[in-house]
Amino acid sequence: MRAILTSTALLFSSILLTGASTNSNRTVMDTELGSIFQPAQGFPNSDFGAYMGAGSRSTMFAPETIKGHYMHFNHFGIVDNGFGFPYSTLRDYEAQEVAAGRAPIFVTATYQGKKRPVMFKGYLELDANNKPTAPQSNWVYAVNVADDRFIKFWINHYARPVVLQSMNTLGNVWAYMDGCAFYYAAYGVLDDSGTFVGGVPWDAPFQQNANEYLKSIADFFNRLKQLAPDINVITDVGSMTDPSQFQNIYANVGGALAEDVLAWYSNPTQTELTGFYNMIFPWFSWLGSTGRVGILGALLSPNWKEADLLTGFVVYELLKGPNFFFATRGAHVPPGDWERWNAALGTPVAAYQEGPANGQPANRLYWRQYEDGYVYLNWTGSTQAVTLPTGKWVDPYNHAVTEITIPNLTATFVTWAHKQAVTAQAPSIEPRCPEKITGPLTVTISTQTPGGTIYYTLDGSNPSFSSAVYSGPFQLNSSAVVKARAVASGYNTSLTSTNSYTISTGAPTMEFSISSDKLPASGAAAVTTYYPVLALSAMPNEPVTANYTVLSPSGKTSTGSVKFVAREVYQQFPISISGSGTWKITLTGASGAVLGSRVTFEFSAD
Repeated sequence: MRAILTSTALLFSSILLTGASTNSNRTVMDTELGSIFQPAQGFPNSDFGAYMGAGSRSTMFAPETIKGHYMHFNHFGIVDNGFGFPYSTLRDYEAQEVAAGRAPIFVTATYQGKKRPVMFKGYLELDANNKPTAPQSNWVYAVNVADDRFIKFWINHYARPVVLQSMNTLGNVWAYMDGCAFYYAAYGVLDDSGTFVGGVPWDAPFQQNANEYLKSIADFFNRLKQLAPDINVITDVGSMTDPSQFQNIYANVGGALAEDVLAWYSNPTQTELTGFYNMIFPWFSWLGSTGRVGILGALLSPNWKEADLLTGFVVYELLKGPNFFFATRGAHVPPGDWERWNAALGTPVAAYQEGPANGQPANRLYWRQYEDGYVYLNWTGSTQAVTLPTGKWVDPYNHAVTEITIPNLTATFVTWAHKQAVTAQAPSIEPRCPEKITGPLTVTISTQTPGGTIYYTLDGSNPSFSSAVYSGPFQLNSSAVVKARAVASGYNTSLTSTNSYTISTGAPTMEFSISSDKLPASGAAAVTTYYPVLALSAMPNEPVTANYTVLSPSGKTSTGSVKFVAREVYQQFPISISGSGTWKITLTGASGAVLGSRVTFEFSAD
């Protein structure tokens, strides 16, 4: 089979001639190096844009680095005490609720006439006879994630006091959700002989089937976004019974990661390929198209070869969006080993494309067009010869090519042939702002290419040799689209970096994110601290302080203050509660901001 892609030649030539780039805007750290549970060795922590694992290691990274703290949300056990989750407290709370005549929080299912706890099989380490081999201290049990009592417990007993408050000074801390296998059949019970039985229907009022379970996951994320908009969530992308539900479930999720996009690389089964085709490919492509964060891990053996790295890199490039990170795992791969490829390709100009299926849905040739080249992944089942569009092309090793041969289950790329073998890194434009920001704003542009000169524009036009030369930080007083290119002797001119800024004049508006919340009285007994959330209409460039009063049900009044650091639009603060009644929190003033219309918040326990 020969794939001929001449239909794209005219379009790609026009892109090369105009120097056009995509309109996507990176809103996270410029560096694309990510890490999943593995701080790489041999290069500085400043190279990292995202690190999943958190804990004490997060103090090593810059405030702008995404730091994901390992957490669960859909099943818990004694093992979670090690991650700071108050498992025993949740069990005690559930006992109080049941004693008060309300439904339990942990899921049960009736099997062989007995009500049994529902367990997640992933932590049982089942043997060939479906019997657990893991110690009971490692077993985890399903919770009703759509139960408002549980969601508020998760926020006020776990996420806030254990994770966010203790890491508040680090900046950009995310809740990293693990164990996201959204399969009803992945949960089950142990029968009288201790054998795991999956997919047993759950007792009412718990979810009764796979579709209801998927809806409950979406309900958790949607409610969390409403109650705690400041909590950024990233999940292990996992799996789900109905892949078409991904966009609905992830509507209020900030991102996802895949621990290994090379899981199929060594002698894959057709099921593995089909799983990637139905889930990983479309899911991450959608995450990228919506600007969400994505971290794609590529697990490499300690004796990895450049061809292995190249294939992992191409899968990343096929799927990536403006806020993605590439995480080599297993082996310590210096970023420069793949960043030079990234610099040569530039940014994508379209989503990935796929050729016709060859026998199986996943057995296709995949490609994606970039500013200065194409990437290819061959899953057709046989070696493919790809005839390139008219023009001068080079492969990753700077060899001139007009046609490339791609063995099955491997990947490669081509770039437009330039004078030099190496392309200058596209400049970094900082800060990256996901929100409207209060002006004036100081912008810095830098390049990692030695001896590089930076040309830039502020009106969205592409820089040329007649554009302004960057000489130092400058201020923006109004909204702008900044574009920059780097030029250096011995390098091809870099491709274009872009950053869009929406500048707000005047002080931002401050108000509560919601006006009220409540729990049953017995539920309030479990939640002894509540965290109202304040929101700003724009990111501040300077610290902002709010003053407030708290009126308790007994009539006692207390005061306090809360500070926003620069470039933070949400802030939460603790108030102590006990018993029943209503607590009223009122904003009395602000420094660096003006008060909006929602200046009171009421929390009640009925």
